[in-house]
Amino acid sequence: MLMKCPECHKKVSDQAIACPHCGYPVGRPRTTFAELYERFLSEYERKHRSKSAMYAYTSAYGKCGKLYDRPFAGLRKPDLQTVFDENAQYSVSTTANIKKLLNQMYRLAIEENIVDRNYAGNVEIGGRRIEKGVPFTEEEIERIWDKKETVTARIALIMIYSGCRIGELGVVHFSYDRMEGGLKTENGRNRVIPVHSCIRGYMDCIRGFCPGKYRNDFYELMQELKMSNAVSGEKRTPHDCRHTFSWLADRAKMDDTAKHMIMGHSLGKDVEKRVYSHRTFEELAAEIEKIVV
Repeated sequence: MLMKCPECHKKVSDQAIACPHCGYPVGRPRTTFAELYERFLSEYERKHRSKSAMYAYTSAYGKCGKLYDRPFAGLRKPDLQTVFDENAQYSVSTTANIKKLLNQMYRLAIEENIVDRNYAGNVEIGGRRIEKGVPFTEEEIERIWDKKETVTARIALIMIYSGCRIGELGVVHFSYDRMEGGLKTENGRNRVIPVHSCIRGYMDCIRGFCPGKYRNDFYELMQELKMSNAVSGEKRTPHDCRHTFSWLADRAKMDDTAKHMIMGHSLGKDVEKRVYSHRTFEELAAEIEKIVV
């Protein structure tokens, strides 16, 4: 039987999920993007326990705000593509997580007969290919230390002396002398990071850490310290803290393999490093203490 589409008023089958002319959802259920996400998240939490994956999905969802109230069945590739275009300033891994979330949501939507195909399959994810960053100078590090009574500065110092990414501070398990976990590669997710003695008293600052909120706090701190931009002219970002750790490690002549293990780098095609990269926690801790504060 045919019916009129409420949106374009053209004829459409009453068995259709969406109008073939304008894409308006005419079948049941008319689930919004936000509602489907909540169902997906509930299902994922029930079946999996990966804290890092949960963070990646919730972070990806946070970048899809313009779709929240849209009926999921009415979305098409151009709608999805605008999300990626508007988030092109983020890294490839971040935009890839958005696509991964969409694919998972389409899987659930197809199972529940909300849609009959995945429109996210051919979107172009874009994103920055290289995680850029400029190390802080010694004088700039000192200025951050001068603000060590503030939580914002303490978290910056934690990243500077651990090499952690901002997102990792929200997922790692931590104690007095170590952090465990991480993000990105297998080496990044499953690593132990010794806590440098200079930041051990600050670790409670990352309890309940929210990367999105912290970015704004970080930018305010940089503005207060008149360090919003590096000497090169590039805008200061939290990722500069990780680059600072790498610079400090090289300057302190830290063991190269230990440095890569602490930062969670993939050893890639370096067969010798991959096979012989055995380091105890005590050895890694001794290496990180080579960085003199």
